Amino acid sequence: MARLTRSDSKIILDGRLTVDTVTGVYNEAPVLGKGVVEVDLADVEEMDSAGLALLVHWKQQSARQDGHMNLVNTPQQVATMIRISNLETLLEQK
Repeated sequence: MARLTRSDSKIILDGRLTVDTVTGVYNEAPVLGKGVVEVDLADVEEMDSAGLALLVHWKQQSARQDGHMNLVNTPQQVATMIRISNLETLLEQK
């Protein structure tokens, strides 16, 4: 199971962000617009390529609206997926 919590400038994800759960998170997610949004991944227990695709989608959506999205508190497993997928430039981590 994965959960999404949203504040004004932050999205907090927790749980398993996998092919089995990503649709539910996608349906709950707000449209990312102008401004900076941080996606906090500290409590993500597991992520597969579907979760990674969701992050790429959000980043692209944000950019189309002249916004900016950063990943924060990225777990090592997720950081490794981003690196081996050659997405480090697209998915900025702080």
